[in-house]
Amino acid sequence: MGPVHRLHAAMFYTIESIGSEQDLHAAVFSTMHNERNILSSEQAVTRFFGKVGVPSSDLSKYLNSFGVKQRVNRAVELTKQLRVDSVPMIIVDGKYKVAARDTALQTVDYLVEMQKSES
Repeated sequence: MGPVHRLHAAMFYTIESIGSEQDLHAAVFSTMHNERNILSSEQAVTRFFGKVGVPSSDLSKYLNSFGVKQRVNRAVELTKQLRVDSVPMIIVDGKYKVAARDTALQTVDYLVEMQKSES
């Protein structure tokens, strides 16, 4: 996982820590996909959060916190363990990887039901 991916993971966990997940995740999605701003530096992230009403002091408190760093490190470790090599990718029960394609959600539903019946 490269530095931009780690920054994006830290943004994700920061948003969870702040609490306005639905609104902030939607704003991140819109910024990255509609405006084509990939938020590739901490300065860009700080500007983005400022625009959506999160003061830089609050952002810094979360973005660089021990808890967020710990969660990012855990995500990096899981990415390596599960050999995630593309996105989006869904992992079912730590056993099955489903990559994005038209039938991906049908495949995931099938695998989830199969795992439930084995439990």
